[in-house]
Amino acid sequence: MQGGRGGVGGAPVSSTFAARFSATFGLPVLDGYGSNEAGNIALASLDNPEGCGRPLDGVEVTIVDADGSPVPIGSTGEIIVRSPAMMVGYLAEDGTVAPSASDEYHTQDLGYWDTKGNLYVVGRKYAVHRLGHTLYPESIERRAEACGRPVKVVALDDE
Repeated sequence: MQGGRGGVGGAPVSSTFAARFSATFGLPVLDGYGSNEAGNIALASLDNPEGCGRPLDGVEVTIVDADGSPVPIGSTGEIIVRSPAMMVGYLAEDGTVAPSASDEYHTQDLGYWDTKGNLYVVGRKYAVHRLGHTLYPESIERRAEACGRPVKVVALDDE
């Protein structure tokens, strides 16, 4: 905690944690989103503490459905990023750099936009397919946390 605010990165902040932090310290938790591959992507601020805030200057974020089409505001989909901080490739076993195949990075993270252009990251793109539905455990957790209790959804194989 520095300068009168708390900052979090590495995983989406649960609403339960954010509320408890704010009640205890009287300060908002500022969430940030980034990756090793694309650098910093979006950062909440004291002026805009909602979600992860808006994408940083020069960073393009698109949220798409399973078919690759952009999703409407409020709908969850995979986060795709284009950034000037994008990696040039992955380090190969022999020490050379294997170039990236594209200028966009499919993060394998799920997120959505609010009506103010703020990015909310839900979690990783791990899906459970059941009875014709695609379910994302971390998305279900976030919605269930709105009841005021921490929730963890664990998918188990079932023949």
